[in-house]
Amino acid sequence: MLRWRGRINVWESLYIFSASLGVGMLNSSQFIGLAATIEKPQLATAVSLFYLSQQIGLMIGASGSAALLRKTFRDALVENLGDLADGNQVTQDYKRTLAGLSTLGIGPWRVYTCDPSNTRNQTYRGQFSDFTLRFCYADITPNGIVYEVIQPVAGPSIFQEFLEQHGEGIHHIAYDCNNLPMEERVQEFKKRGFELAQGGSWMGDNHFGFFESEETRTCFETIEFAGDWQYPEPDEWFPSKAAATSQS
Repeated sequence: MLRWRGRINVWESLYIFSASLGVGMLNSSQFIGLAATIEKPQLATAVSLFYLSQQIGLMIGASGSAALLRKTFRDALVENLGDLADGNQVTQDYKRTLAGLSTLGIGPWRVYTCDPSNTRNQTYRGQFSDFTLRFCYADITPNGIVYEVIQPVAGPSIFQEFLEQHGEGIHHIAYDCNNLPMEERVQEFKKRGFELAQGGSWMGDNHFGFFESEETRTCFETIEFAGDWQYPEPDEWFPSKAAATSQS
């Protein structure tokens, strides 16, 4: 019980489930024996206790099974997509959005620009195409998961499409795809029905790609960072560099 709320492994889950069934069977046999020897008022009490024990056993078994399913689902995600890297939302005004998110304690933010001057091989829906994006990062976990905000600035992009079709809001999530080379990631997504909707190589060899499918109606991103990559000084800090320094 000290390892409750899903923090149990598969074997523990199976043990709990089996044990709960055993408890139910034991209670049932005891109830049959008691029913043959006790008076009706006592029988009513025994019935109540029996059903209470049965429900507790079922809850324990169900919780153990849920933990097993959660672990199986999580392992499947890691096997195919790797670890979560970031969650993203699209905005028409990044400063307004960052100000709002900052009230929740998210930040400070590093603000960068992705444009033809610093991004090679820019593609949009299978064609080479120049585009400019303003994207903002805030660290939200010690292991490198970030919150990302993107504002499309110029040129065709899936982000401008999203704004026109849906308005501002959550756009995609990103995974590291177990650090496979980008070419392999593209092929693996394609095998599963996800086409490269937008991509490029930002500031050298930091390759990024956004993948979509008609079936899921959502978008996944993956980024392959260069082995020696270090974030450069951003175009700006929000709310300020002093705020970033105070948290470091």
